[in-house]
Amino acid sequence: MIRSVDRPYPGTRPFRGAEGNRFFGRGAEAAGLAELWRANRLVVAAGRAGSGKTSLLHAGLLPLVKGGRADVLPPGMLSYGSTFPVAALPEHNPYTLALLRSWSPGEDATRLVGLTVREFIRRHAERQGRVILAAVDQAEELSVDAGPRRAYGRRLLDELAEALQEEPHLHLLLMVRESALDTFLDALRGVPFHVPPLSPERAAEAVTGPVEGTDRSFAPGAAEELIEDLLTCHIQTTGGGGERSVRLDHIEPALLQVVCAHLWDSLPADAGIISAHDVRRYGDADMALAAHCGRVITATADDHALRAGLAAPRGSHARSSLSTVPAAPLTRA
Repeated sequence: MIRSVDRPYPGTRPFRGAEGNRFFGRGAEAAGLAELWRANRLVVAAGRAGSGKTSLLHAGLLPLVKGGRADVLPPGMLSYGSTFPVAALPEHNPYTLALLRSWSPGEDATRLVGLTVREFIRRHAERQGRVILAAVDQAEELSVDAGPRRAYGRRLLDELAEALQEEPHLHLLLMVRESALDTFLDALRGVPFHVPPLSPERAAEAVTGPVEGTDRSFAPGAAEELIEDLLTCHIQTTGGGGERSVRLDHIEPALLQVVCAHLWDSLPADAGIISAHDVRRYGDADMALAAHCGRVITATADDHALRAGLAAPRGSHARSSLSTVPAAPLTRA
């Protein structure tokens, strides 16, 4: 049994691969994406920031495809090993090296530097002789259209296209933000997959499922109270200083995890049954999101030696702010 202090919700970070038993509400998407990945040479899975793409990959999708007939590489990243002393290496594309290091984490960087994606996949295929399922998370980094990273990104896109054309063992999955989808479809011509936000029913699964096996549980109607609070935005009207409410039809997973983590951490230590009253008292969505935004603003200001004079947003402003605050606290959710 998991003790109450062991929070079953990740909060602002994504779910990890070992937390698949706490990952709920995404069964249909994970199964559909796994089927597409196995059947197609390239799949581009796109969703908005905060839609839970990284969690879906690590805790939902990879557990489904591992242990099958294909060789599944570790999730690929484009910033892996950024602290490596690159001055000691020959001239190389840092994106390519980062990707290959994440696909082959136990291998020395000096054995990977200078390899193209095609060369890496060919070498791997010769060893394994099976279909290779390879994924790249946050691949939108390659669509940067300004600054020195642009050339590196274009070069890696060309390498991926070459590998897909020349290495039939490779089945590639790219996880990208929705705004970058067309860039990858134009460059690589893959099969698109939309990562949607959570419906109220799936959000309820994501709330109640993770607490199974802990010494806490939700009373009837309590999870629904939390969901309804997240679905309702309170918007200040101009002029009269009034307020109107707007009810949404979906919930972003990143917002849900922030609120659930806040509720869990705020409950009294001896709380066993989480009631609707507890949700209203300890899990108010506006308070949780405003507190989170305030922490992000303060941390960002501190990083840049600035004063955090901007008050933390409240209500619907807090919710919209989570898509514009610096990426570190909520990206890969």
